[in-house]
Amino acid sequence: MQDMRPERALQMITQGNPIKRIDSSTYKVKSQSGKGSYLVIKIGEEWKCECPDHINRKVTCKHIYSILFSQTLRQRLSSVSLGFSIPEKPENCLYCGSTAVLRRGFRYNARGKVQRFWCKDCGKKFTLNDGFNRMRNDPKIITVALDGFC
Repeated sequence: MQDMRPERALQMITQGNPIKRIDSSTYKVKSQSGKGSYLVIKIGEEWKCECPDHINRKVTCKHIYSILFSQTLRQRLSSVSLGFSIPEKPENCLYCGSTAVLRRGFRYNARGKVQRFWCKDCGKKFTLNDGFNRMRNDPKIITVALDGFC
């Protein structure tokens, strides 16, 4: 019989089931049913969870698997390169094609500040499209999620 706990842990993560990190070895994981949460602690190299599955069966439960998956994802995010770069300054205006383009401040959004440009000829302001416009998450998270899906 196949162990379904890793699959359930992945389900928990993909459904946005939050894992709250209390310190480097203590986590609070919401139950999959949404009725409460469980404390998961790492003591040495061993994980302990206060859920009935772990206490009664003495196996690695879905809550521990979800923490292990989230740690792996965090490590992959810190080492991933997006594989593309955005030019520092556009060669032409996006609207009129003029080469008279200047930097004109920044626009601030959830991901940080984005360089804004201004065309001397047509007077329009614009930013460069990095392919992740209007996305609510960090481009690294989106890229890793798509890599893991394929």
